[in-house]
Amino acid sequence: MRNITVTSRLGMLVIIPLAALLLIVGLSIKVFGEIDAGIGRIYDDRVVPLTQLKTIADDYAVLVIDAVNKADHSIISPVIALKQIDLANQRIVKNWRSYMATQLTEEEQVLANQAGKLFDEANQAVTQVVLTLKIMGEVNKG
Repeated sequence: MRNITVTSRLGMLVIIPLAALLLIVGLSIKVFGEIDAGIGRIYDDRVVPLTQLKTIADDYAVLVIDAVNKADHSIISPVIALKQIDLANQRIVKNWRSYMATQLTEEEQVLANQAGKLFDEANQAVTQVVLTLKIMGEVNKG
């Protein structure tokens, strides 16, 4: 160490901390990238599916039930009610397929299967309502 010049010693005093700082910055960038990817997975696998389920629930509650009630009270025509129900069915099918395509935990898979059975029952009721609305529409034409 005694043979090293003052300039070399000063250079090492700058280079060693700078190298350590660059190493810390590089590791930090890598860790933050992993955190960002994890948050992206959480969003894609948790937030988006919940939004899809909410949309499905809203479509059944608002578009289907509301359309039927309004048609029953002659607020809207059966034809308009049928269009709203058709729109709701399209959105429900699209969102349900998207939801089922996500990575589900075992518990979520069990619940999704139970919900699927309930959807089948609801869709049978909707089919009956659609037939009734079509009949109502034909009666109103004549």
